[in-house]
Amino acid sequence: MARAQEQIELIMQLRRRGIRDTKVLRAIELVPRELFVDPAFEDHAYKDIALPIECGQTISQPYVVAFMTEHLDLDVRHKVLEIGTGSGYQAAVLSHLCRRVYTVERWRELQKAADRRFARLGITNVTTIIGDGWLGWPPQAPFDRIIVTAAAPEAPSALIDQLKIGGRMIIPLGETRDTQMLIQIDKSEDRTFTVCGKEVQFEFNVGKDDQGTIVHEVLGVFETKHGLVMLLMVADEADYDDAAIVKMIESIRDPAEDEMDADEAADEPAADAGKPAADAAQPTDESKSEEK
Repeated sequence: MARAQEQIELIMQLRRRGIRDTKVLRAIELVPRELFVDPAFEDHAYKDIALPIECGQTISQPYVVAFMTEHLDLDVRHKVLEIGTGSGYQAAVLSHLCRRVYTVERWRELQKAADRRFARLGITNVTTIIGDGWLGWPPQAPFDRIIVTAAAPEAPSALIDQLKIGGRMIIPLGETRDTQMLIQIDKSEDRTFTVCGKEVQFEFNVGKDDQGTIVHEVLGVFETKHGLVMLLMVADEADYDDAAIVKMIESIRDPAEDEMDADEAADEPAADAGKPAADAAQPTDESKSEEK
């Protein structure tokens, strides 16, 4: 009974933090998170925090799982590739929302443990494999959706190639935990890339504490060698390295975009044009009385 109440409280907390897709919330409700955490942390299974698992890895906090899953915009017919099985929790949530999940894990111990959990829960539409996640799973490509649970310096070309036309990939990019950004890439019919266009604000726990972080706006949309991408999230402002963020944006930005920005900036009027000077003389009470 206590565990059920904890589940309800977690779902309500996710709703308060902006998760609105009822199918996603229902999937999270159906997956017993306590089976995916170390027994020593079972009492914390339904707290919205990341927890340690085997091989020095972690199980993501429920909010991050819900956020990434919601932005995948899944359909029951979709075939999904997950990079980084971990405990299997994310794949278990996905299993309730799509036709089949293929998930790649580099640690055999984690893969075997995840398989046992899937069997225990009767999950039959998740297939795991040991391998290099950045290479994807070519024999099963193309995929409708790809979700990456480990950060990379840039989006691996192999994964982009294995994304179906009309597909979507969610991947965190960044060289350090403090400069990771979650990027959404949509692949269109002419093999260009666009973004969903939905601006979001949210908190993201960077692992330094379990209090969450400051809410940030979308950083923007940038032209890259892979097409348009939207930068959706960054680390806590206190740990926010502007130089690193600029370096990352420059590394993916197309020079043509910079030229266009420069042209637009030249055409824009000055920010204070047409505004009265702040120190302009104001009529005094005495002058007002004289006017009367």
